[in-house]
Amino acid sequence: MFDNDPQKSALLLALGGWLKGAAYVLLAAVAGALGHIFGRMDAGKPVRLWETVVQTLGAGFVGMLVMWMCQAGNWSPPMTAVTVGVSGWLGASASIQMLQRFIWGRLGLNRNLDDDHPT
Repeated sequence: MFDNDPQKSALLLALGGWLKGAAYVLLAAVAGALGHIFGRMDAGKPVRLWETVVQTLGAGFVGMLVMWMCQAGNWSPPMTAVTVGVSGWLGASASIQMLQRFIWGRLGLNRNLDDDHPT
């Protein structure tokens, strides 16, 4: 179809990578929305549309960060998908705290257990 055209092949590869990344972000966002909705229902609280939208966007953002972390660690696509999905389900706040601890450790910073400030 592309007749060995390197420019078209590179474009197709780039598009495929972008679509794969978008799929991971979508997975995290859907998982975040479901996690939020189930959490509200389990607590007997009403599900509010605006809160759900914000939680969904936050979960998608965290999913993107987790996806990049998994790619940097050369994780397999299935393991990346599970990790991204679980991070989305947990929500942006919980997932960011886990990423924060990981980043602090990579930077060699000690974390004071009494607060969220590195020392």
